Amino acid sequence: MVMKLECPSCGMLCESHMQSCPKCDSTLRANYINRLIIADVAHSGEDWEAAREKILRAIDRALVENCKGVKVVHGRGNRKGHSSVIKHNAKLFLAEVANKHQAKLVRDNHTDGAHIIYFGS
Repeated sequence: MVMKLECPSCGMLCESHMQSCPKCDSTLRANYINRLIIADVAHSGEDWEAAREKILRAIDRALVENCKGVKVVHGRGNRKGHSSVIKHNAKLFLAEVANKHQAKLVRDNHTDGAHIIYFGS
């Protein structure tokens, strides 16, 4: 399956390996380099497996689109149960991914209950 990028200028779907849009000639990759993909696994009632899949899709997309990273909103996990399981598992999973990709994992300073994994840093 070929991943597609949407041209931010004209909206045309372009193959991820393309450097510029064939329709409007806009540079594609430069528009994604400083962007964070956001995966919110705290507000839709996901169980851990669904949350994990959502995080994986966001990571795959960020890597294909050459984005700077992924912000995972996992919730504060203050209560016992669902939210604390998601937070605990998400942090462990993100640490594994960061190690595998030699990425940097940090707590988001602007959103309580979120971590950011930075690729290529």
